[in-house]
Amino acid sequence: MNWSSIIKFSVFHFVAITLVSTLTTLLIGADNLVKQSSIDSLFYFQAPSALVGLVVLSFYARVQKSQALLHLTVAVVISDILGFVILSALMGKLYFAPTWAIDLFITAFPNSGNKCTTHG
Repeated sequence: MNWSSIIKFSVFHFVAITLVSTLTTLLIGADNLVKQSSIDSLFYFQAPSALVGLVVLSFYARVQKSQALLHLTVAVVISDILGFVILSALMGKLYFAPTWAIDLFITAFPNSGNKCTTHG
């Protein structure tokens, strides 16, 4: 396992997802996100983050020479743990998002269908 690559892409994945989420919140407004229906929230907030995550992970899969799916899975798990730890530290308590099951599915879904081929 290429741990330096995994850590690098985990941090990059986390930063990319955080930037997209922050931009979405700034553009739509935090108050508007709370007032939206579940479908609108999924479309306007979760979908852009999932697409950016898919792009980052697809790029990682292309540069990974072996065991791409394993490396992608570990990178996503580390990224999610990093997000959980940082958010919990900022809130001063352990915080599980009310939509954690949906977030987990959206995070895992793009990875489950990847047909990772090695180039080289």
